[in-house]
Amino acid sequence: MESKAGENSVRRSKRLRSGAEKEGKQVKEKKPEGKLVVDFSLVYKRDAPKQSSRRGPAGVRDLGETTFTKTQKKLDDKGTLIDSQILEQIAWSTEEVEYLILLRSQGNDVFERALKDKKLSLAWDKAASGLSKALKVTKDAKQCQWMWYMLMKEYNRVLDGKNEEDFPFYRHMEKTKKYRAGIISPTTE
Repeated sequence: MESKAGENSVRRSKRLRSGAEKEGKQVKEKKPEGKLVVDFSLVYKRDAPKQSSRRGPAGVRDLGETTFTKTQKKLDDKGTLIDSQILEQIAWSTEEVEYLILLRSQGNDVFERALKDKKLSLAWDKAASGLSKALKVTKDAKQCQWMWYMLMKEYNRVLDGKNEEDFPFYRHMEKTKKYRAGIISPTTE
């Protein structure tokens, strides 16, 4: 019954369109204006001067804050930016990022098993819970997964030739290399 109603509305719209065309009116179909792109980035806010000896628990120079930003950008047909809007912005302390690296690298067996069983979200739930308990912060599984994804992306950029100094967690990631699997892109929900 629903398909008949759907067919009728399609026929009706075709009749209306052909009637307008017979009268010499142009029928304009709505064309999407540009395309939407979601972009992710990490921004390192250095509260302390570069010469500072302040370090996080794992030895990374204390940055003050690392911000994960998810931005929706509207581009025209030529790829020129028309508009952008920040969808999500989450601040992470140096200690939180170091602890996430530690949790993820030491729990590699858990993550490999979860990937194999297609239950990766459960592994990230455990990581978020561990981070929250240890540091008394509120981070959910998706936030942890996205931060790890971005850390891996930055790490791989350094391996591809980007300056090591531009990624403050490079040495910490390098130390835990033997525990890490490749980049697994989280889903955008």
